[in-house]
Amino acid sequence: MEFVGLLEKKIDEREGTTGFGPYKVATFLLSEVASFPKHIVVDVMDGEIGRIAQFEALLGQNVIVDYDVEAKESRKEPGRWFNTVRAWKIRSTQPEPPKNESG
Repeated sequence: MEFVGLLEKKIDEREGTTGFGPYKVATFLLSEVASFPKHIVVDVMDGEIGRIAQFEALLGQNVIVDYDVEAKESRKEPGRWFNTVRAWKIRSTQPEPPKNESG
């Protein structure tokens, strides 16, 4: 799925370790640029790609974010479900400046 809007702010960042190794997750707030904007909060997993840094570099800008929504069952309360919104790609809506290629 895709969301187009303003990357407003970074809300949270947390780290931990699982059986697969260490992880880092940051949460960002996005909003539509509209009279009555809708908001979405997305989690961004970091790794070798440096995805969190990519999001931080675009804070305050209009962006296009690709994300997935997945339902998970609570470990503490079996039978209770919640949604996780995980962003996996971000890009600016502004066109890239032309590259100055010297011959």
